[in-house]
Amino acid sequence: MRLHGKVALITGAGTGIGAATAHRFAAEGAQVFLTGRRPGPLEQVALEIEKTLTPPPTPPLSPGTGSSAASGLLPGGGSSAASGLLPGGGSSAASGPSPGAASSGASGPLPGEGLSAASEPLPGAGSPAESGPLPGAVASGGTELPDGARSPGGAGSLVGAEQPGVAVFAADMADTEQARAAVTACLERFGRLDIVVANAGGHGGEAVADTGDESWQEALHANLNTCFVTCREALPSLIDARGSIVIVSSIAGLAAGPAVSGYVTTKHALIGLTRSIARDYGPAGVRANCLCPGWVVTPMADDQMDLLVDRDGITREDAYRLVTKDVPLRRPATPEEIAAICLFLASDESAIMTGSVLVADGGATAVDLPTLPFA
Repeated sequence: MRLHGKVALITGAGTGIGAATAHRFAAEGAQVFLTGRRPGPLEQVALEIEKTLTPPPTPPLSPGTGSSAASGLLPGGGSSAASGLLPGGGSSAASGPSPGAASSGASGPLPGEGLSAASEPLPGAGSPAESGPLPGAVASGGTELPDGARSPGGAGSLVGAEQPGVAVFAADMADTEQARAAVTACLERFGRLDIVVANAGGHGGEAVADTGDESWQEALHANLNTCFVTCREALPSLIDARGSIVIVSSIAGLAAGPAVSGYVTTKHALIGLTRSIARDYGPAGVRANCLCPGWVVTPMADDQMDLLVDRDGITREDAYRLVTKDVPLRRPATPEEIAAICLFLASDESAIMTGSVLVADGGATAVDLPTLPFA
């Protein structure tokens, strides 16, 4: 297992790329600390992970060879197990939907985004499917936030935290107090912090002349401040662990989409932030690398495709083909494919890499656009 003994804090972990990364990291032996604004989706992901990590119940013993899971004596004198246990003493776990699956509407298609932290969701992210608390868990003040809302000050809340190897913390990670509380809770729960995956993002704004102050601040808050504050609060622990940061940007950090100035600007800024962390903290053993996805298939991206469905009278599948028709691989990514790259960047397999920018866009940014008429 490539992350055995490691602890990873993942922002925007409730859906899309963040949820897929949480699943992959847990499967590779990491203890995962899931953060996001909405407790419901985070708890669902944690429950799914707990289910995959819990071994199946042991089959009941044959009569005469041991104890029963029911009350009374078995033939042959075997004694009874305590009531409430499954046969063989195993416990059951509830099932949930596949990771990263949820949907939300948005305006303005923006490839390569993880979980939305603001009101305008982006491709690569999904919106939450609400769920109840984890079995045995006690919510400590967690409040579900509507789309576009910010956490109301405070210090965030640890919820659904009774499952081994996974914890959930509901917070706006752009808020210093809440981000600090999240890191503290992670250290109290797992004793260390080795990896940060800064995946949360959101609002894109409009063209510059159409972007008001509030829209601009929302873009900064969701895309840049969330990542900056998370990394800043985690760095002391990452220095202790000689850890790794994976910042999820977008190909919008390399080129501009139409009428999304806030999104494009902040995604470019994430690359600069990655390189600044790499330059300043490399001597302390901390690595920081940036990942720039293109289109990623999620239900939220489906909603983006539906804008083209409504505009052009085509099917959703045709819309995906349309947005990738000039991409060399002719298809978008899956969240699991992006999670695999996050795993590589977080693991010791990339130990010599820091300050790097990896592009996962099917070749989109390799295309010389002025030559398309000759293809």
